Amino acid sequence: MKSISQYSFIVGTTRRRPLTPLGMRWLVAVTLVITLLGGGRSVGAEQSVTSEKPVEHRFYVGEYRVTGNTLLTPIQIELALTPHLGEHKTVKDVEAARLALEQRYRDAGYPTALVNIPEQEVLNGVVYLSVLEGKINSLRINGSRYFSLERIRGELPALAEGAIPYMPAVQEQIGALNQKTADRAITPVLRPGRTPGTLEVELRVKDELPLHGAVELNNHHGANTSDLRLSGQLLWSGTYLARFSGSDTLAVVYGVHSASETASIGTLSVIGKGDIVGVRSILPLEPSADYFHSFALGFDVKDFSESINLLGADSLNTPISYINWTAQYSATLRGNNASTRLSLGPNVGLRGIGNDDAEFENKRFKAKPNYFYLRGNIEHNHAAVKNSLLTVKLSGQLSDSPLISNEQFSAGGAQSVRGYLESQRLGDNVIQSTLEWSTPSFAAKLSPQIKDLRLLVFADAAQLQVKAPLPQQESDFELYGAGIGLRLTGWKTLALDIDYAHPLKALDASNDNGDKLHFRAEYTF
Repeated sequence: MKSISQYSFIVGTTRRRPLTPLGMRWLVAVTLVITLLGGGRSVGAEQSVTSEKPVEHRFYVGEYRVTGNTLLTPIQIELALTPHLGEHKTVKDVEAARLALEQRYRDAGYPTALVNIPEQEVLNGVVYLSVLEGKINSLRINGSRYFSLERIRGELPALAEGAIPYMPAVQEQIGALNQKTADRAITPVLRPGRTPGTLEVELRVKDELPLHGAVELNNHHGANTSDLRLSGQLLWSGTYLARFSGSDTLAVVYGVHSASETASIGTLSVIGKGDIVGVRSILPLEPSADYFHSFALGFDVKDFSESINLLGADSLNTPISYINWTAQYSATLRGNNASTRLSLGPNVGLRGIGNDDAEFENKRFKAKPNYFYLRGNIEHNHAAVKNSLLTVKLSGQLSDSPLISNEQFSAGGAQSVRGYLESQRLGDNVIQSTLEWSTPSFAAKLSPQIKDLRLLVFADAAQLQVKAPLPQQESDFELYGAGIGLRLTGWKTLALDIDYAHPLKALDASNDNGDKLHFRAEYTF
């Protein structure tokens, strides 16, 4: 007996038996709805074949000839149909072969493919099966108010017109699209097309206004400044903004106004009173299953009326306006019970392009408008015993020349070395580290409104170097701090961070060397 091929099979003995026609089989009114948030499952519909009850004629089946197949290999077809060859077969056996082949398509990820038994007579043991693989002839998107239809289409190539839906790819792409924002959920619905063998796809979009904000109150203050800081954020995250046609590249424009000599807005720290307007072009790079990365390129226009007096190595408290050019590579690696995030990139000033020699010279001794420094950080989180969390952070900066204080690396404070005031020391070359252990969450034992509640212990350290210090000025500094803290999130919109830290290395007598309580409360909407 020869092996089964896509179009021809074994030649049997010459026999002739009538086979009751079963007709063309196709979906008539079945809707296939796939709900896929973070990788869901597809929901298919099986349509039973209706036919007249066949007379129990028996016949020889020595060969199945399959037409219309482009998806399965000959081996896959052979494995499905070989058990249904032989003597004394009935119409039920042919139907079983049809179902077996159709199931093979489903197992391969193609649930829209249908196998039919055309009207025929069995001649010489040959039975014909035809396949309708279900190509998409139209794709419609309904319900999207705030997100680009073109962008949604572009991120779902598995559902493009002319494609045959491969469900693992559809699930992956829908899941990835839904994970990009909490303001949008997309559900695909597949229906039979007007032409037999085709499908119509409808993407049902349920979205909300992608406008969000946050109000934050903290005591992240520097020396000789008021204790409390109030900041606000407003974010529009719709995809109608600054996307490049045919590309994944995204342009972002942002602005910051700082009325404090040291300001913290989320993870952004600003040194000096003034304004910043920034532009970033962000290019997502090809991800893998556990590795996600991107490249960003842009610039910041900075206008500071004054800077922190007597910090860093600025000689005078003078205003300055300049442009900082930056590039950054960012990546996230996810593993079993662990994740690692890193970023690394250069920052450059260019003489004559928004940067004035005189302003830099007045600002700091030997400061240049054409400066360069490299800044990076890496953070590793590992789930430890009983859902506790171990965090290790390392960050730093390396410069080629003395920098003005606005571009120096700041150490000290709630997001740096706890136990010290914000930006307690500034440096041109800096290395900073954190080791932190958080307890398992107590949230489940307290209230369903509390999402997460953990206690923690930590130790922070930083070493700083100032290039070309002024006479009588120190060039090297060390900061060490340790303490305990609390992290709380709950009531859907509230986050609270509290740290109590002790400085392990005292600074000079003019500084506050006592224990510090750092807190931050944030309300989001």
